[in-house]
Amino acid sequence: MTTQPSLLTTLKETFSFTFTLKHFKELVKISLLPIAILIGIEFFNIYENIALEPKWMALLMVAIGSLVQAFWAPKWIQYCHAPNTHVKLFEVSKDNLEFFGYRFLIGAFVLLWAILFSPVMQVLEFTATLVDHNPFVKYSLKTIVILLGLTLIIVLYARYSFKFVAISLSKKMSLNSAWKHTAPFALQLYLIQILSETKLGYSLGYFGFFESFLAGHGMFWLQLFTLAFSGIVSALYFCAVTKLYKHSSHK
Repeated sequence: MTTQPSLLTTLKETFSFTFTLKHFKELVKISLLPIAILIGIEFFNIYENIALEPKWMALLMVAIGSLVQAFWAPKWIQYCHAPNTHVKLFEVSKDNLEFFGYRFLIGAFVLLWAILFSPVMQVLEFTATLVDHNPFVKYSLKTIVILLGLTLIIVLYARYSFKFVAISLSKKMSLNSAWKHTAPFALQLYLIQILSETKLGYSLGYFGFFESFLAGHGMFWLQLFTLAFSGIVSALYFCAVTKLYKHSSHK
C-alpha cells in the first residue's frame, strides 16, 4: 500500500538528511568534479566561443547540462536511498548513460515546444495588435504562453521523476509506470519541482547585497556561488524525490 508523507515531512527529512555533516561531505565529494567542469566551461567562455544559431546553442546547453547531471545525480540518489552503501565516485555505467538519455530527451522536448511556439507567439501578438491596441492584451497573451511553458516543464519533470530514481537504482520502470506511480504524490512533486525551478527563493539569497559583494570580488566567485547554490538545490530536489519514491509501491 502506498503511504504518503506530508510535504512538510518530506522537506524536513530532505533538509535534515542533506545538511547532516556526514551526508553533506558525501554530496561535496560526489559533485566536486561536475562543478569543476561547469566552472571550466564558464571560465573559458566555451559557449561564447562556439558559433551556433541560438536554437542549436540552446540544444547544446541542454546536452551538456544533462550530461553533467547524469554523472553526479545517480550517485547522490543511490546514496540518499541507501546511505550505508559505498558510492563509486568516478564510475560511469549504463545507468548514467540511460539517465542522460532520458534527461536530454525531456529537455529537448521542452526546447522543441519553445521553438515551435515562438512563431505562434508572434502571430498571437500581431492578432492582438489588430484586434485591440491595448498593450495589456499583448502582454497577457505572452504571460499565458510563458505560464503554459512553465507548466509543461513542471509536469514533465515531476511526473517522470521516479523514472530517474529507478534508473539510478538499476531498476526497471517505463515512462507509463513512472506516470502511474507518481500519481499519489503528484501535488507534492509539483510543489517540489516549483521550489526547485525557482531555486527556493533564489532572488532572496543571490540578488541584492550578496550579488554586489561577490561581484566586487570578481566574477569567478559569483559564478562559483551560482553553480554551488544551484547544485545544492538540485541535490535537495533529487533527495526529496528519492524519499517519495521509497514510499511508493515501486521499490
